[in-house]
Amino acid sequence: MRLPGASCDRPSPGRENDPFQIYYFRDQQGLEVDFVVPTGSEKLLLAEAKAVRSIKPAMGHQMNKLARAISRYKVEKCVIHLNPPKGLKEEFRSLSPEIKAVPVSEIGGHC
Repeated sequence: MRLPGASCDRPSPGRENDPFQIYYFRDQQGLEVDFVVPTGSEKLLLAEAKAVRSIKPAMGHQMNKLARAISRYKVEKCVIHLNPPKGLKEEFRSLSPEIKAVPVSEIGGHC
């Protein structure tokens, strides 16, 4: 997988033929996304990991910028964060219509 301007977009040594790959993205302008995961032909999952319980819409800014730059891909986006305080309502499970907020305890079923 090649993304324009990426400083590290190669599989880990010894994993070149593994069908499941995970990358990170960083360019010279400082755009950085923690995880870039191919999920099919022309499909990507972009994910940010945040060590916080409360999430904010600005946490998705980098993913939105990258998604605009690679518009030929169908992109799914999520922010993985610490478990929220008890009683948090379901409507607080997204940062925007396109970005899911996923507590780390629920990562297997959402991203």
